[in-house]
Amino acid sequence: MIERFSTQAEAPGRRLDFWNRIVGETYDGLVVDTMRQDFAAEMLRWRLGDLTMIWPRSCGVTVRRRPEAVRHMDRQRVVLHIAQETAPTLTERGREVTLRTGDLVLCAAEDAYCWDVASQHQMLVVEIDRDRLGDRIAGLDDCIARSIPRELPTSRLLHRFVLSLWREGGQDLDPASAAAYADSLTTMIVASLCGARDDGLDCSGVLDRMHAAIAVHAHDPALTPASLASAIGVPLRTLQAAAAGAGTTPRHAITQRRMSLAAEDLAIRRNVPITEIAFDCGFTDSGHFARRFQDRFGMTPTEYRRRH
Repeated sequence: MIERFSTQAEAPGRRLDFWNRIVGETYDGLVVDTMRQDFAAEMLRWRLGDLTMIWPRSCGVTVRRRPEAVRHMDRQRVVLHIAQETAPTLTERGREVTLRTGDLVLCAAEDAYCWDVASQHQMLVVEIDRDRLGDRIAGLDDCIARSIPRELPTSRLLHRFVLSLWREGGQDLDPASAAAYADSLTTMIVASLCGARDDGLDCSGVLDRMHAAIAVHAHDPALTPASLASAIGVPLRTLQAAAAGAGTTPRHAITQRRMSLAAEDLAIRRNVPITEIAFDCGFTDSGHFARRFQDRFGMTPTEYRRRH
């Protein structure tokens, strides 16, 4: 059955300690920290067969897994996270991954890893014995701390299945049914990880070709994610998935390159009107360019030119 935990009944000064006790009991070695005085959180917890599933919601926090604090990990485990809200950032094994809503990522419980979430958020989390996946996926370590994009059909199916489990979680399940659902969920996790590999997410060559093509065509206002995918000879979905694995999108990569070009031109071509520079760098609307430039550099194009 589903258990519910909340900080609401706790005094403000005791909420974080209470929450750390709950998460530590759930996933050994997990520690939550926050600078917020108004810290508030709630969590649903469900032990489905031999899987432990949680659905936490909280304000901005930092969550760390500390292997040295693990007391009861008799077997290695992995933890699947599905972002439900905001853009949490994971740091593990020297990689930094920022998830969008619906993206997935797998963590190794024996590693030190850190989640940094700046604002209100929620995630779907499943901890599972590594052997359940490792016996069915060769090179499971290659999947750790790599974003699995929401665009993949296997990601969408897995997300919907996990949500459907939670919707039915109020029903008491007999052990045989719980084990059957746990096996089904494991199979879908395997399919999602394999689907990400089959889609070429581990091929850094796609990203290298994307950035090379953007460098050549960034000045062209007709450059779009679709035309970019065509230029490098891959389906748009493959390009989107590969970019998402690196924490970006093709459109964002195009815009960032154009912004860098515009900044260089503003400093060098000092007598050229700003509107002309915007058009030369692939923008078709000077007002849009000015707004995006200020978002990127924290100042208007005019101020940037004056300072550089």
